[in-house]
Amino acid sequence: MILFAGTPGRVIAMADPAAQGLLPPLVDVDGGAISFQQRKCLITRVAISAETNHQFAHMLGGDIYIYVFGDRIASMTVSGMALASDCDNSGDLEHGIEKVMHWYAANKLSSRQDPVTLMIGQTALIGFLGGFQADVFDHRLSLMQYNLQFFLPPPS
Repeated sequence: MILFAGTPGRVIAMADPAAQGLLPPLVDVDGGAISFQQRKCLITRVAISAETNHQFAHMLGGDIYIYVFGDRIASMTVSGMALASDCDNSGDLEHGIEKVMHWYAANKLSSRQDPVTLMIGQTALIGFLGGFQADVFDHRLSLMQYNLQFFLPPPS
């Protein structure tokens, strides 16, 4: 996809035929795509944090015992930019951040019993949506940034 900026706050996305079919989207989710076409937003960052569940016991004499209890729940943050206007769909007056907020409301842990499936390339991650943050990135361009916080239980 090629992005051209025009009037401040308005964006048009044009498909690049040379790039189509080369790589799958880096991040894809069920429950409705988080994409420019669906939500007037872009994913700009993905962060994952995973740890083991362990304990170190320091003994007299300098010995150290390591106890491993499996894995802790991992966290994943999907961040991006939400845009105000799509030149291809001028009748849609809803800001992209509103669309992301609606997606969060429909897919958050307190609204949805089933986990959300996130695709990172060809790898499926199963998680629960537990947090949402948004703030103004550039008020002149009506750009906002957002973070979606997912919790990924360890594989059973």
